[in-house]
Amino acid sequence: MINFSGINANSGIGSFLRKIAKFFPRNIPLPILQGPLRGSRWILGSGVLGYWLGSYELEKQKVFTSLVKPGDVVFDVGAQAGFYTLLAAKLVGPAGKVFSFEPFPNNFDNIKKHLSLNGVENVIALKVAVADKEGEAGFATGESTSTGYISESGGTRVKTESLDGLLAAGKILSPKIIKMDIEGAEFMALSGAKNILEKNKPTILLATHGAGVKKQCMDLLTLYGYEFSSPKGTVEDSDELVAEPKR
Repeated sequence: MINFSGINANSGIGSFLRKIAKFFPRNIPLPILQGPLRGSRWILGSGVLGYWLGSYELEKQKVFTSLVKPGDVVFDVGAQAGFYTLLAAKLVGPAGKVFSFEPFPNNFDNIKKHLSLNGVENVIALKVAVADKEGEAGFATGESTSTGYISESGGTRVKTESLDGLLAAGKILSPKIIKMDIEGAEFMALSGAKNILEKNKPTILLATHGAGVKKQCMDLLTLYGYEFSSPKGTVEDSDELVAEPKR
């Protein structure tokens, strides 16, 4: 599979693909061109071009696809417009369940649209920011719709929930796989999931944002018996981690 999303915008192919995309209205749903979600309908303007091309985070997609099995319960924490939510829904099949967590209103609306466009019925989408406790927080949009983050200087107020709290309330099921990409709030979210980490030991695909947060997350997960690998490069050099319980 060619990783089109990694092609420089000024290269011949990159420029050609971007020119093609400009001919379509941003709200038009188009078939994803390649990868595990090939043929699934995707709203072109809901995120980066790599979503539509199907080559978004290619190496991470491959790892995710290898880990998720039919019947699994998967959490997509920081779902953005729902690319991994759709992928998880396809992989777990009708016997599985996906819980998609996204606080930003525009992204959440796009998740709901993508689920409807593709006739997906095994996903529950929750309009919350995953944190260490129930409450409210400021939310900043970042440079794009995929880089929003919890910040008291943010112009949007969002609801926060902890994964342990949601599970205790019966609003979610115990996860087998957690994909988490929440722009710096990873340690906060994992701190609110200590019971899940201790009792359920889910495999976690974790995007960390900053060396300090990465160390905090690794230290916490190590306490719960996890070991680490990376879908790209070494654990020491990568901000992308795969945390699995030691066998």
